[in-house]
Amino acid sequence: MKITPNHRDLALLYHRRLPADIWTHLGSIGLSEAVIHRYRLGWDGDRITIPIANRDRKVTFFRLARGPGDTTGAAEITSSRGAYPELYGWEHLGFKRENLVICDGEFDRLVLEAHDIPAVTAVAGDGKFLEAWAVSFAEVENLFVCFHNDEPGGRRARRVARFIPQCRVVQLPTEVGQSGTVTDFFITLARSREDFLGLLQSAGDEQAESAISSSLS
Repeated sequence: MKITPNHRDLALLYHRRLPADIWTHLGSIGLSEAVIHRYRLGWDGDRITIPIANRDRKVTFFRLARGPGDTTGAAEITSSRGAYPELYGWEHLGFKRENLVICDGEFDRLVLEAHDIPAVTAVAGDGKFLEAWAVSFAEVENLFVCFHNDEPGGRRARRVARFIPQCRVVQLPTEVGQSGTVTDFFITLARSREDFLGLLQSAGDEQAESAISSSLS
């Protein structure tokens, strides 16, 4: 009888098969070897595999990203069979923590992790953040949301902030360009971890000033 590997076993298998050129590509977009190992990024023969685990830490499906040499015109990132709206980064929740960023996509999340900035993102289901997840962020002292630098990204960020009132919306600098991302901030602009932490601090200061102004008006 043929035994079908479970998703965890497949994640380990794909990780072991990660070719040298894909390692190089992932490094070029800001991912450290430690992060590639920690999150078991892999290769299924056609696409880069990103294992997605549920809140019980069980891998339930994969996000599948286009490789650097893919000229088929296929979607940049898709999901494996059985995908559903999920939060990528549950391991950061369920306990009190000081800082956390909600970002806009798997690679942005991994780039932040490579800079020792804890982050989560919504995946599958068009990347829509579910209101039901909001309660899970109650133990985060400083919570930020940083999405793409465009109007759709701004709308999605404001939507998350409505669900989680203590969440502070972070605006990427205009230099990242229209639809610029967290990855662009670090790679295209060559900004540092300290620069990004400065953005978070500025967002916190602006929210504090707004709250004070509202209380005095």
